[in-house]
Amino acid sequence: MATGSEIKARLQSYIDSLASGDVDAVMAHYAEAATCEDPVGGKLYRGLAEIRAFYEGAIQGQKLQIEPVTPLISTTTNYAAMGARVNTSRGVIHFVETQLFDEAGKIIEMRAYYDPADIAAA
Repeated sequence: MATGSEIKARLQSYIDSLASGDVDAVMAHYAEAATCEDPVGGKLYRGLAEIRAFYEGAIQGQKLQIEPVTPLISTTTNYAAMGARVNTSRGVIHFVETQLFDEAGKIIEMRAYYDPADIAAA
């Protein structure tokens, strides 16, 4: 099982990849059978092909400004969480995100909590 600092490092690496707008870099963090729910209550993306299609539509080619508003949080059970603010071409999103990692350090579950109605104009 990963240590808390290892889990936080994985989450930071994901954040850096996301901010770069590089879909390949983001996808390198996901396990083959991962799920992604962004936002929670919306579509649940299953597997690498669906998750890639989601990120291609959401971030490809953008340089996102992601500002954590909480410390990166980890547990001793391979979970991580953060609260953040991201500036996108659609607007400003405040969200809480949780991730579950497998033993190889890949994301097997990502959930982003926010209400699309609360996205502020950029």
